[in-house]
Amino acid sequence: RADPTSQLAHYNMAIAFADAEIYREAIHEWEAAAALDPDSDVGRRSADNIEIIRQMMTAEMPEIEGR
Repeated sequence: RADPTSQLAHYNMAIAFADAEIYREAIHEWEAAAALDPDSDVGRRSADNIEIIRQMMTAEMPEIEGR
């Protein structure tokens, strides 16, 4: 079991979820990684990845007719 205080463990779990296209869980893990040390390299990369995935998810959502 991964150490919940390990920033790198959260980051690596996020990568695994993203690779499996389980994006909400990936975001959750990157948020946890970033929260542990937002100014570290891993924290900044986590924040960047969250933004990329959110943009991708938004772009993939179809427009609702009548809006």
